[in-house]
Amino acid sequence: SKYQVSLEKVVSDLSFQVIYTPKDIADIYITSQDVNRPGLILTGFDNYFDPARIQFIGLTELEYFKSLDKDHFIECTERFLSKKPAAVVVTRDLKCSKKFLEIAEKYEVPILGTAEATSSCMAAAISYLGVELAQRITRHGVLVEVYGEGVLIVGDSGVGKSETAIELIK
Repeated sequence: SKYQVSLEKVVSDLSFQVIYTPKDIADIYITSQDVNRPGLILTGFDNYFDPARIQFIGLTELEYFKSLDKDHFIECTERFLSKKPAAVVVTRDLKCSKKFLEIAEKYEVPILGTAEATSSCMAAAISYLGVELAQRITRHGVLVEVYGEGVLIVGDSGVGKSETAIELIK
């Protein structure tokens, strides 16, 4: 099964600010350990775009937006946000345009902000998501130390692992 972490926990643990959210961030979940900068999709190449990833917009992306005329900016932003990424983080305390936020609302894409630089913020997010979304496995077992050696006894629940461990210690 796939693991998930609430956007509320991500925002709290990574100290993001909420700029816009379509609903309570406790009800939005992140399922991908990977993150992305959307440079290619902004220019029109979206063949491998993964909407489960958190997207990071930094100075480069915002300067690209500024270089576009109004119609091309809207087309580019629509192409990106219509894919409904899990969330978009705007770094360096940069400000999104009003039109960008309107399009985010249209497609219900959460927009977050941070004062951190893009690369360091992405590295922190990758590390954090790697831990939060790591594969897990549950095993029934008992671990005991016998004469300085660790002994792990595993088995189904109720088969007598604890009793065996006590007898081993005796």
